[in-house]
Amino acid sequence: KLFSADMGEPSRCAWYTRLFWDLVDFPYPQDRDLQPFYFQVQRAIARDSSDGRLSIHAYGEELTDGNINTYYNARISLEYGPAGKLERLNKMLVDMLEFAHMAPCPSDVNLLIASKDMPDQDTELFDVMEALRMRGCRV
Repeated sequence: KLFSADMGEPSRCAWYTRLFWDLVDFPYPQDRDLQPFYFQVQRAIARDSSDGRLSIHAYGEELTDGNINTYYNARISLEYGPAGKLERLNKMLVDMLEFAHMAPCPSDVNLLIASKDMPDQDTELFDVMEALRMRGCRV
């Protein structure tokens, strides 16, 4: 269960933050250690006066077992497999909507999106982002 009723009422700045990261659009540099990435994102969010829970979901193509372990050890959940850009983007959009729906209060949701849209295709990326903003989520 993502959000627990026994956590009490979150403070005004206690957010549930999720980073939705397309690894194909924005690959992590091979020559850098992935381990500190989660904590770097967490510190960056805290600098914006936001406390709360962070989760990172990455979307990519097929990965080696070594790469999979590296991401999991860095606290990053993976969605991967033989999928094109449109499939990855659609999966990301569904996950964004589900994450926002599970929150006890939309204003406690902070969505970070690291993905490129597909200007040559009619995607729902900006429509979904705007709908979530209208609901009160931070996108």
